[in-house]
Amino acid sequence: MKKSLFSILFAFSLLFSLHPLSAQSGGVEVLGNWTNPSLPPHSFGVYNEVWGISVNGHEYGIVGSVRGTHFIDLESDPLEEVFFIAGRDSIGNNIHRDYHDYDGYLYAVCDEGQSSLQIMDFSDLPNSVKLVYDSDEFFVRSHNIFIDEDNARLYTTETFNWFLSLADPENPTRVNFETTGLKPPRQHDLFVRDNIAYLNCEDNGLWIYDTNDPTDIKLLGNMTSYPNQGYNHSGWLNDEGTHYFLCEETTGADIKSIDVTDFSDLEIKKRFNVGTPYANLPHNAMITGDYLYISYYYDGLQIYDISDPEEPFRVAFHDTYDGSNGGFAGNWGVYSKLPSGRILASDMTFGLFLLGVTPGNYPIDATLSSANKNKAYCTNLDQVEFDIEIGKGFDGEVTLDLPILPAGATVDYSANPATPNSNVTITFSGLTNLGPIRVTAIDAIGQDFYIDLIISSFEDVPPVTPLDEPVNDAMNIGTSPTFSWNGSPFETYVFELATDPNDFAGSLVFSETLPNKRTIDLPIELFSGTYFWRVSVQNDCGTSFSEINTFSTNTVGTIGIDAEAIVVHPNPANDFIVLTLPETQADTRLSLIDVQGQIMMESVLPADRTEHYLEVAYNPGVYLLRLENEGKISTRKVVIIR
Repeated sequence: MKKSLFSILFAFSLLFSLHPLSAQSGGVEVLGNWTNPSLPPHSFGVYNEVWGISVNGHEYGIVGSVRGTHFIDLESDPLEEVFFIAGRDSIGNNIHRDYHDYDGYLYAVCDEGQSSLQIMDFSDLPNSVKLVYDSDEFFVRSHNIFIDEDNARLYTTETFNWFLSLADPENPTRVNFETTGLKPPRQHDLFVRDNIAYLNCEDNGLWIYDTNDPTDIKLLGNMTSYPNQGYNHSGWLNDEGTHYFLCEETTGADIKSIDVTDFSDLEIKKRFNVGTPYANLPHNAMITGDYLYISYYYDGLQIYDISDPEEPFRVAFHDTYDGSNGGFAGNWGVYSKLPSGRILASDMTFGLFLLGVTPGNYPIDATLSSANKNKAYCTNLDQVEFDIEIGKGFDGEVTLDLPILPAGATVDYSANPATPNSNVTITFSGLTNLGPIRVTAIDAIGQDFYIDLIISSFEDVPPVTPLDEPVNDAMNIGTSPTFSWNGSPFETYVFELATDPNDFAGSLVFSETLPNKRTIDLPIELFSGTYFWRVSVQNDCGTSFSEINTFSTNTVGTIGIDAEAIVVHPNPANDFIVLTLPETQADTRLSLIDVQGQIMMESVLPADRTEHYLEVAYNPGVYLLRLENEGKISTRKVVIIR
C-alpha cells in the first residue's frame, strides 16, 4: 500500500460515527465481527491483513493490528480472541503486517519499526500458540511474503536474490540464487506456485520468473507497459494456471485478467471493475475455485465469478465500512480458503469479519462497465464515442439515461432500451466542457446502476515528428544505419523504411513500433541502393507522419544486371514466379528476403540460362529479390498474395 495518512481527529470521528454492520451487502451474510476497542487509534487504521487456519477441524481467523497478531475463534458467538502475539516492535507506527501459514506454523512480518520475521506454532490450538522464532537475521521489515507450500519456500518482497527454505519450519535457512537475464525492479507483492514467481513491481508492471533451480533463476516474461496501467500492487493465479488476476492500487484502475499460458506473450484478456463512481481502489485478491475475492477498500469485499476467466462478472459484495468514499479505509484483506467455505475480511477500522456465502449460488449483480471510460476529446472531431457493457444481471430491458447532459451537447445511443449482456455505443456531440457525464441504467424490476464517463482533456492530432539522422539526401550510409528523430520521449512511434516514397506499404523493407523511444539501430542488413524513411505518431485523435528522408547506402561496384532487362512474372505472385535475366558471363546468386531481413530462399542461377522458374509459396507480404552477379547487385520487389 502507498501511505496516505489522515488526521488523528478524522480517525476518532469515524470510530464514533460509523457502525460495522450497517453497510450495504448483496449475497453475503455477516456471521460475526471482532474488534478490540482498547487498541490505540491510528490515523491510518487500526487493523490490516487477515488470514485463516484450521486445526483439528476447528477454524480460526488471524488479523493484524498496530500492536501484533490476533487469533480469533471462529466457532464462538460472539467471536472471541483466544491468543495474541505482540510484534517485536509493538508500540510504533505499525500499520502493515502480512501472513502466510505452512505445516502448522504461521509466518508473520511487519513493514515498520524494528521488526522481524516471526514464526508461531499454532498446532496445539485451542490450548496454546507459541512464538518459536523471532529474528531479524534475514530482514528487519518486509511488506509482503508468500510461501510456495509444495516446495517449502518462503519469498519476501525485500529482495529477489534469495528465498528461505522451510525444510525445518522453525529454523528457516537462506538459499541464495542468481538471476538469468534482467533482474526485476522493486516488488510490492508476489505470488508463487510450482516455483513460478509472479512479481508485482509497483509502477514497473508484472515480472515472471522460473525459480526451480536456485543457481539459474530465469526471467520468463514481463509486462511493463499496458492499457490502464496503475500501481501494480498484488494478484492471484487461477486454479487452472491460465490467467493471472492483477490488482492495481490506483484510483479508477481496472482489475486485469491476463492470459499467462505463454509467458513471452502476456496479454490482457479482460478489464473490469466494481463499477462505482467512488474510489474504485482494489487492494488484495485471493482465488478459490471459480471465484475471485477482492478487498476493495471503501467498496468493501467484491466477489466475481471467473469460471470463464475472460468474461468475469460480479456476483456478490459486502461493504465493511459505512463511511464516505475516497482514500484508504475500509476492507484491507480477504481470506477465502477455510474448509467451511466461510470468508474472512479485515476492515481497517472495524477489525475481523466472518462472512457466509455459498459458492455457485450467488445472486448476479446488475452492472455497467466500460473498457475505456476516460477519453480525450479531439478538437478535430465533432463527436466522441464510449462503449458501454450492460451486465448480465439486469432483468429485462435496460433503459439508459443522462440525468445531466452538458449544455449544448447532444447524445445518441446505438440501442436504448438495451438487453442484458450487450454492448451499447454512446455518441456525444457538441461537448465544450471537461468533466464526468453520468449514465444511469434501470431495468424492469427497478434495479439501477450508473457509470461516470470522463472527458479527460481536449487534444489535437500529435505534432509532426522532426527527423534527425540520417539527414535527407545522405550518401554512403552504412548498410545497418542508426536512425534518430526528435519529439516527446513518452510517445509511441512507428518507424518505416521503404524503397518507394509514393508507396510505403507496397515497398516496405522494415517497420517497428517503438514505445518511449526516439532511435533505432536497424537490425537487418540493407542492400546497396536508395531508401526512404519516415516516423509516425498516433493518439486517439489521429496520426501524424513526419517528412520523408532519403539516403543511399554504400555501393558494391555498380548495378550488375541491366535493371530494364530483369522481368518478374507474375507479380503479385501466388505459388511461383518466372524470373527472366539477360545473358551474363557468370552465375547469378539469388536471395529472397522478407521485410524483417530473414532470407526465405537462396539459389544459384546458371549463366547459360535466362529464364528461371522459382517456387514462392510463402506468407503473403512484400519481399525483396536480391540478385548478385560478379560482385554487383540488383534488386526487385516481389509481392506474394494468397
